[in-house]
Amino acid sequence: IDTASVLFKQWYQRRVRGTILGGFLSIMVIMLIVAASSCISWLQYVTLFSYVKLAVTIFKYSPQVFVNFKNKSTEAVSIYQFLLDMTGATLSLLQMALIAYNYDDWKTFIGDFTKFGLAALSILYDLIFIVQHYVLYRGQPVPHRSHDKEDRDPLLPDSV
Repeated sequence: IDTASVLFKQWYQRRVRGTILGGFLSIMVIMLIVAASSCISWLQYVTLFSYVKLAVTIFKYSPQVFVNFKNKSTEAVSIYQFLLDMTGATLSLLQMALIAYNYDDWKTFIGDFTKFGLAALSILYDLIFIVQHYVLYRGQPVPHRSHDKEDRDPLLPDSV
């Protein structure tokens, strides 16, 4: 039963990833056809990629937030990548604010929705990871499940 559940979980994860990737690719191909038929400009088509990046960011961070919550631990995650990511996102927002201030045009601050959205989403998820790491699950090891013998067996025997 354990092997069957592990195989089903792996199959399900591949299926979900394939569905998401297939959805993004389908949208991009359909929009390519629309752009080629001159219904939208090529700039609008390329801009669509930025919205895909925004969606990918959500799919990129959400599973790790859930795994940390489920395990009640962030032991397997390097917090430094999130601290650096938050620094980059903060500097991106600062750049947008300085440009808006310099030109006295605050509409440009959120005018580039995907740049603003990407920075805001990154900061939001980074704050969640930081709170998980330093507040909620500070110093808590990943719980080991006794029924997952396969996960604890070494890859190579000791005699090697």
